[in-house]
Amino acid sequence: MNAGSVSLYVRGPGGKTKYIEELEAGASVLLVNRQGSTREAFVGRSKIEIRPLLLVEVRGKNRIAKAIVQNAETIRLVTAQGSKPVTSLKKGDKVLAHFEQGGRHFGTLVREETIIEK
Repeated sequence: MNAGSVSLYVRGPGGKTKYIEELEAGASVLLVNRQGSTREAFVGRSKIEIRPLLLVEVRGKNRIAKAIVQNAETIRLVTAQGSKPVTSLKKGDKVLAHFEQGGRHFGTLVREETIIEK
């Protein structure tokens, strides 16, 4: 997976998350299609490289999410119609995102405490 900065989360089975930098060969990750169907997949290899990056900001109803992703045509975000390379994104484009209540602590969703992630 060519993705983005090492500080991004990757979702795994069972609602757990890991930072991209924690992934290694054999790690389990969750793949999600635009209909919301999921399946488990396994990392074949992991390497960290320095690449040009791009800040993508997504605005939901009452929330904003930001992700730093690799600035390459091979990096795609999911839309209702399919996927779109981040190099083709324009202001106002609509992409699919998953927002959940609460924050993450050691990869586990926390709803009972106050966690603000920026």
